[in-house]
Amino acid sequence: MPVALKLVIKGPAAATKIGGLEVQVTFTNTGGSTSGRVTFQLKNMIDNDLISPTAGAGEDVNVPSGESSKNFNLGEFFSTPRTGPYHLQAHFNGEKSNDLMVKLLL
Repeated sequence: MPVALKLVIKGPAAATKIGGLEVQVTFTNTGGSTSGRVTFQLKNMIDNDLISPTAGAGEDVNVPSGESSKNFNLGEFFSTPRTGPYHLQAHFNGEKSNDLMVKLLL
């Protein structure tokens, strides 16, 4: 059974370092408990470049039946000095979340 994902800003929507950005993923699971790996896609909005995640970036999570949430710090997934606006999306077991806009400032 698919798990629906909802991505929201948990901390500030803008920061000077990628580690200053925190998001929350809400999982809505209509089936039985499942596990998988949460990853994120970060795309620069100015030139549409995908930012490569750090090696091994992702977190294994167990998702119970019903609704549950987990917070993530983007500094654990990416290392980029590039400033500007970005589109962010969460992925889990082939499912994608909504897009969020986050900004890295000078």
